[in-house]
Amino acid sequence: MQMCVVVILLFVLMPFMSFYFVIAEVYNKRKYSYYLLFVLMGLFSMYYFPYQDQYRYMEGYLFLQDKNFSDVFIYDNIVLYFLNLFDIFMFVFSKTGISYEIFRFIIVVLSYMLVFVTVKKTLKKMNCNSDICFLSFLVIFFSVPYFIICSGFRTGFGACILSVGVYCLYSLKKRIGLLLVLVSCLIHYMYFIYFGLILFSFCVGRLTKVKIVFFLIISLFLQCLLLKISGSLDFEYLSLIGNGDYSDYVQGEWGLNYGWNAKKFISIMAMSCFPLIVQVFFFRKMINDSGFSKLIFLNVLFYIIISPYRILLSRYSWSLILLINIYILYHIYEYCRMRKMMLLIILTTLIISFSASWRVNRFSMPFSRQEELLYKPLPLLLMNSYSLKEASIYLSVDGEFR
Repeated sequence: MQMCVVVILLFVLMPFMSFYFVIAEVYNKRKYSYYLLFVLMGLFSMYYFPYQDQYRYMEGYLFLQDKNFSDVFIYDNIVLYFLNLFDIFMFVFSKTGISYEIFRFIIVVLSYMLVFVTVKKTLKKMNCNSDICFLSFLVIFFSVPYFIICSGFRTGFGACILSVGVYCLYSLKKRIGLLLVLVSCLIHYMYFIYFGLILFSFCVGRLTKVKIVFFLIISLFLQCLLLKISGSLDFEYLSLIGNGDYSDYVQGEWGLNYGWNAKKFISIMAMSCFPLIVQVFFFRKMINDSGFSKLIFLNVLFYIIISPYRILLSRYSWSLILLINIYILYHIYEYCRMRKMMLLIILTTLIISFSASWRVNRFSMPFSRQEELLYKPLPLLLMNSYSLKEASIYLSVDGEFR
């Protein structure tokens, strides 16, 4: 109890300096330390400089502060406007008067808490030693797409809610899981594919080696077919339905015409593909007849189909990484003997991914005042805020650095 009070007091006075003690308490399985670590990640997110999508989100958040609900949400298309939960979520928080940075803080902390609450029962059930529990926690901790949440909100936040829903549906056998999957879909529409995958997972039957090879061949065929027909898609019609230009995601710079080079290839491999390949390698030994296993297998097939498209490759990878790691932890004692070695390998790939993502965002750090994290107390850190005027000094109107 005394240690708990000391760590919390130190965290309030100098959050960064308390990091070592927080990690030590995580190793000792002190529940409060998990939440302190999540708050610390939230504090880091408050110093994420608002460029690219974050700049546009900040503009939208500030715009919503003095608008009525009916002024903002026009229901020309009831499905794609009224049910955009994240926009409504942002609208509600904008009315509380909190800064945009606090809003980002809440999203990041909530994402970590959702995933932690999901796997907490699994970690308890494992009844493992401190090393295995600590490594398991770190695997889940680094599986949360921190930089994806900070940069774009909906993709990363939706992936966290999706993972909770899938875990509840398959592992805990609770129908609320299906509701959470729906919520993730309404945060980002890309996750609607999971309803199809979930339905198909109940129809696949037993996953034999012959069936696995057959499905892999089919997925490669579908990939070739998709490449063939994507060139003739009517994106003008799709834009009218979805209120946006989707051609760049398929045929343009974020799709088939992405300007690949060695540097970009290594960066994308390090950030998402390499961890995923390693996790799929371990997952193949844990495939069984459960619905969770079939869903992940179908997800891998879907990932193969969309792999030529740069933006889809990146966005879907993190939901799959989260799901596979939750599944691996759930079955680690059932299928794996060298547990510590496997967790260390997975953790290493995730740390490499985190480092690569940090490197991609390094250009914004000279403008973010992150050195304040080293010496300021918690109350002052929570007061950090960027203004549009300050950001526009360094950014163009579309949020890119000048």
